Amino acid sequence: MRYRFPLFAVILCSLAAIVGCESEPEVEPVDPSLPPPPTAQEIAQKIIADAQLDIPVPAGRGRFPASVKSSMLGVLRSAKTEHSATPIGKEALEHVVGRLDKRIGDFSDVKAWQYIMVFIEAREIFEPNSKQYGSLKDEAYTQLMKPEVKVTGLPTIDGRKLILLLFYLPMTDKYYKETVQVGDEIHGLRVVNVFGQDRGVTLEYLETGELFVAYMQRSK
Repeated sequence: MRYRFPLFAVILCSLAAIVGCESEPEVEPVDPSLPPPPTAQEIAQKIIADAQLDIPVPAGRGRFPASVKSSMLGVLRSAKTEHSATPIGKEALEHVVGRLDKRIGDFSDVKAWQYIMVFIEAREIFEPNSKQYGSLKDEAYTQLMKPEVKVTGLPTIDGRKLILLLFYLPMTDKYYKETVQVGDEIHGLRVVNVFGQDRGVTLEYLETGELFVAYMQRSK
């Protein structure tokens, strides 16, 4: 008795034979002499080092070096462009943001307002819509708008007590020499009084109502 196989069965068997004869695709051999690709932590550490995110905490308020700020922000913008498209890169950038958060905390502890402002600006490169540091940024701005003052002279001329002041404005990094009298308002401050036989001057920061004193600079 003769058996007839359906045509589709013959075709199926033929295809199976062809597939079975095909060779496995070649896998590109890995050169053992080449280093493995960097991990997320290694990428992050390089970014942190290149951007100088571990800059020391300043003594006192301190001024942030302008050249370091420009370089830092440039490095971080480039890092975001280069690494935000891959999972490893995104993880690395998360580590960088974590380091920025830590440094903002470090600078907040010593009220280093310029450093706080720079590092918040750096963090906004990665999370521009974040409101996490909104209140701290406002406080830093208010403090940086408050002039630092030195009294350089308290002469009396024609019966008028004059007050010679040297102002430093942290926000603009500029100095001003001014001659004022009690009651004058200048650079966001009001001159309240001269105290202690010309020891110094009491001033009011008009933005907050804070009173502070500036002492007469004595020649050494």
